[in-house]
Amino acid sequence: MPILSEYVSVKRRYSRSVNLERDIEIPDSVIGYILTSRAIDGIERFLRAFSLHNSVRAWTLTGSYGTGKSAFANYLTALCSPKSDQNKIIVAQILKQAENSNSLLRQIKSKLPDSGLVRAVATAQREPIIRTVTKALNRGASIFWKNAKGRKPDVLKELNSLNAKAEKGFVVESSHLIRVIEQLAQASKAGILLIIDELG
Repeated sequence: MPILSEYVSVKRRYSRSVNLERDIEIPDSVIGYILTSRAIDGIERFLRAFSLHNSVRAWTLTGSYGTGKSAFANYLTALCSPKSDQNKIIVAQILKQAENSNSLLRQIKSKLPDSGLVRAVATAQREPIIRTVTKALNRGASIFWKNAKGRKPDVLKELNSLNAKAEKGFVVESSHLIRVIEQLAQASKAGILLIIDELG
């Protein structure tokens, strides 16, 4: 008697849920992503906010379990990777297949820097939010400057030290973290994308 697996197979992309921290540098994680009209709207809103001063730059995505919030966040993170990154190439190919994508591709090219953004992603845990944010920024900055030539900015040492303190349970003042974030944004000359998944 034949079994179902002989006729039906699930693509690897759908056999596990998205984990932003694990998937940030894995090109396979965005292969097969389906761009819905809501996803395109979200990307357009992000690009508008990124290019306009004094615009709202913080959003909360809400919805039922399994509706694609993390998958969208992963796609957006890949979209903000460096121009030559395999993730960026794959998400651009996916976007090219969408209807009326030429305008959006032009916006991405003109508004996002070739270096990409500092992509700081984390999955919320039962821990102080400052620890979660510090961990995400520390890893995102490490990835951003991983292949950079020349001297690395001093803010990386300060961020690393701040992350070590937070991991050991020391209190990190929010004002101190904000100053470090400002320094990080200036040093990158690109900007920061901070995504915290499962924050609810």
